[in-house]
Formats: sequence, C-alpha cells, structure tokens
Amino acid sequence: MKKTEDKSVIYKSLWIMGTVMILAVLIIELVSIFLIQRDRRKTERLFSNTIESYGQFWEDKFASTSKALLMMSGTDSTPYYQQLCISKDPLTVETAKVQQQKIMIEMGERYGREMMLFVYVPERNIYFVSTEEGTTYAYQRAFKEKIISYIANQYKEPEKNWIFMEFDGHQYLARIYSAENGYIGAAFSLERIVSGFVGERKDLCVEVRDNETGEVKIHQGTRKSGISTTCVYPLKYTNAQIYVSMDEGMLDPGGTFGTLLLMGVMMLAIASILMAIGLQGKTVFAPLEQLRRAMEQYSTGDLDVRLPERENVSQIGQLYQTFNHMADQIQILRIDVYEKELERQRARSRFLQVQIQPHFYTNILNLIHGMAQIQDFEEIQKLCRVSAAYFRYLMGQKGTFVPLKEELRCLISYVEIQHCRYKDMLEIQVNVEPEMEDEMILPLVIQTFVGNSVKHNIMLVPHLEIELTVKREGEHDLLILIEDNGLGFKKEILDKINRNESIEEEGEHIGIQNVKERIREFYGEAYELKITSQPGYSEIRILLPRIEKQ
Repeated sequence: MKKTEDKSVIYKSLWIMGTVMILAVLIIELVSIFLIQRDRRKTERLFSNTIESYGQFWEDKFASTSKALLMMSGTDSTPYYQQLCISKDPLTVETAKVQQQKIMIEMGERYGREMMLFVYVPERNIYFVSTEEGTTYAYQRAFKEKIISYIANQYKEPEKNWIFMEFDGHQYLARIYSAENGYIGAAFSLERIVSGFVGERKDLCVEVRDNETGEVKIHQGTRKSGISTTCVYPLKYTNAQIYVSMDEGMLDPGGTFGTLLLMGVMMLAIASILMAIGLQGKTVFAPLEQLRRAMEQYSTGDLDVRLPERENVSQIGQLYQTFNHMADQIQILRIDVYEKELERQRARSRFLQVQIQPHFYTNILNLIHGMAQIQDFEEIQKLCRVSAAYFRYLMGQKGTFVPLKEELRCLISYVEIQHCRYKDMLEIQVNVEPEMEDEMILPLVIQTFVGNSVKHNIMLVPHLEIELTVKREGEHDLLILIEDNGLGFKKEILDKINRNESIEEEGEHIGIQNVKERIREFYGEAYELKITSQPGYSEIRILLPRIEKQ
C-alpha cells in the first residue's frame, strides 16, 4: 500500500497546517525585509481598486447566476424544470425533481455554497432548495415561508434587478423568475457579501445601502470618530451600493515601519489560516459533513441514500464504503424478513382453506356410488359436472382476493350438488346486483357459512330456506347477509363464536372457525362478524372493507 494511504486524516491535517504556517512565516519575513512605506495616493488607488474588483466579482456572480436560472427554467438546456411544471406523468415529475435538485446542488457547490437556490411550483406543492453553507433546518424552513409569502403577496413580474429581501433578521439579494406555473430563483446573503470583504480587518467599515431610498441594509465594522476615506461602488444588476470606509490614519504615510510590518504580519497570518482551514474543509470536513447528512437522511427513512465512491483509499473513503455496505445489508435483511412473513401468511392461508370442508369430498363420492346402484346415470352426469366445476374452483390458482362473481359460481355449483342429494328440501335465494359482481372478496367466505347452514339444518327442518344478500355499506364497506329458517345455533356455541373461542366439537363447526381466522389474517381488525340466532331464524352479518381491484 502506498505511504500516503497509510497516513491518518489527523496526520494529513497537521502536516498541511504546519506547511502552510511555515510558508506564512517565510513570506512574513520576506515582506518585513522589502516592505516600504507607500504614499497616500497609491494607497487610496489600491483601496479603490480593491473595492472595485470585489464589486465586479459579485456582479459577475449575479450575472452568471441570472443566466443559469434562465437556462434552467427554459427548454434549451435541461427539460427538468419544464417537466416539474407541466408533465402529467408522476414518474417523469419525480425523475425531474431529482435531476433538477442535483443540478442545483452542483451549481451551489460551484459557487462555494454561498447562496440559496430554490424551485417552487405552487399548484403541485413542490418546493426544494439548495442551501448555503452553515444553514440549519429551521433557517431553511423560515426561508421557505418567506419565499412562498413573497411570491403570493408581493411578487410582480418581471423584476428587472436583484431585489432586497429580509427574513428572520437576515438580509438577502434575491432574483426570482416565473416560468410556466412555477418559480425558480436564488438569494445571496448580504452578510456573506460584506464579511467576504471585511474578513478580520478592524480598520474597515462596510455598509450596503438601498440605492433608491438610501436605507442601510447591513453594517459591519466600526467607523472611527476621526476623519475617514469612503469609497462607493454601485453593484450592477441590483439596487444596492457598497460603502467602504477606512480610517484616515491607515492612509497616513507617516506611520512607523513597525506598524506597517505588524499589519502585514497579521494579514498574512490570517490569509494563511484561512487557506489552511479552506483546504481542510474541502478535504476533510466537507466529506465528513456529507457523511453526517447521509446518516441523518437514512435515519429518517430514506433507505436508498448512498454516498459516492471516492478514488483515494483513505479513512474517509473507507467510511463511505462502510456506510454503503451497511445500507445494502440492511436493505437485503428487510427484503428477506418481508418475503418470509409473506410466505408464512400464504402457507397459513392455504392450510386454513384445505381445512374448510374436510368431509365434503367423501360425501360426494358416496352420493355418486348410491346413484350408480340405482342406475340414475343422468343425475350422476349432472353431479359429476357441477362437482368438477366446484373442485376446479377450490383447487385452482387464485390470488388473495377474487371477484364476487367467481364466488357466486362456486356457490351455485355447491347448491346444485346439494340439490342432487336433498332434492326439494333446500331452496337458496341470491340477491346481488349486477354491478356488485366485480367486488373483490376473500375466497370461500360465503360458501362456508351457507354450507354450515345446510349441514346443521337440512335434516332437521321440512324445507330449508337460505337467503344471501350482498350490498355496499357506505363508500368503503361490503355487507354480506346470510339468513335461514333453521333451528339456529346452540347458545353455548353462539357464545363461543362471539368470544372468538374454539368451537370445534368432534370436528363440527371447524369451517366457521377457519373462516374467522382467515378473515382476521387478511383484514386485521377492520371487519365485523355478528351472528344472531333463535329457533326458526338465524342471521350472519359480515362487514368487510372493500378491496380495490388490481
């Protein structure tokens, strides 16, 4: 492994800081030898040129940012902003949101994260921002509320210049463009503009004023009580002017050489420290901050967040790889747990379905055998046909839920099988409106309760009448009513059913028990099953949530 790869982050930081400080000392010593006093005019000219250069620097930023905003909101470069505003495809909108935010983040990084970039589409409730460095979530939220309020109440299209905007005690120069049905814009903090010029200097007083009203928007530094020299620079593309005042004593060539030397030492030392901090921020603290944001985003539920791969094999690169590996492993574990739980539910469902009518199959075979003995071949053919349709439905591949019309076909087949056995002792009436036939329902729920009524009443009443009604209950529920004129449930059996206790008695009533378990398995607690019974009349009321057809 290369030697540089073995160095820790702290060692690299100290090495860079030491190197910079040594260079700073050497430069200070050289400057202390060759530094001479400068005359007033040259110093004033230098002072003025410095302010002008700094002002042009920000004018270039304003111009390039305006151009970038116009390009992002147009169709000549990237279509993402347009897609955010007018696309009707949800996937296209989400993709455009990700790509547009990525472009804004990259643009913010190019500008050293000195500004706030934002996109706001009111009709679609879309808002995201590429923030300046050091801002908190609360700060970003306040900025969002200010932007939305300004657009709703004060924005007048078009705005010719960058305008002053204040929120939460902070001053900004902002530019907002309206395109399609959305807004895109940027804002530069006046504090950053001023502090970037003042730095640690105590001899400067910097103000930013409104060119139209003369109001002081921001003030930094302390103006001396004596005579001072002031330079004014109006910023193009804005309504702002920069006022920079310097104490007259700093321009006085009569100062001692030691004073000038000390000032030079301080400025060079500050510059060296700023350079060292900037370099460390880029190579160490910015990657660590990116890692922190990724971990925070992951902890809020965004499990798809990943960090970019780094070319250099350093401790930070290893941290990035470890984070990505950890996220991938957690994702795999979540998928495994979900699949195992799904398979468990499916297995339980299949097991309960098989248990619903364990003796019905042998009863049909015995019935066919009896018909064959009396050579009733026509009835045998009918029984075989309806039994085949009935068994085909039971054993066929079905989803978790099936259309109601398929359940009714199964029920009709079951009733025809019972007619072959009991002839005119059984009558079933089905009340289902045609538009209800496509409602989705859990398989074998209706047939099980109808079968239970036939099983426990057919030989005990002269003529068993069963009425099935299926209808909508409100907008979100499906009501199933099964009524019969049988003997009714025994009191102890009915009490056990209502208490969700086991009602198996030598195999009896196992169908109802399994259906209740299946309903609870797939609907949770969002269902209602109520049985009322007395001699001569029983009613089973099942209220299930409606299932949207996929």
